[in-house]
Amino acid sequence: MKRKTLLTSIFLFLILLVGLFIFGSKIGDSKDIQAMIEKGDNYLEDKDYEKAIEMYRQVLDIDGRHVEVMENIADAYVWIDDLDQGIHFYEKALNLDDMNVDTYIDL
Repeated sequence: MKRKTLLTSIFLFLILLVGLFIFGSKIGDSKDIQAMIEKGDNYLEDKDYEKAIEMYRQVLDIDGRHVEVMENIADAYVWIDDLDQGIHFYEKALNLDDMNVDTYIDL
């Protein structure tokens, strides 16, 4: 009986550790994402569109469903006259959030 209790305790402890690891990494990713978005926003404000695109793409590598970042990438592409890529990212944003009026207006 003691062995069964010990095994159960170890099993529950391992599950707890895995949960903490996963939850902790999500918090870290969230902070990293926010910092990268702010950097991208700063590049966009400074009209350094190539660096903004690069930074925002790093965000999409972590969270491929970030609509605002897709819109910012689209805007940056439009500013550098790469309309095909701009339209591509506006459409990707709309595929994720087809009720976003701002994206329709930008497109």
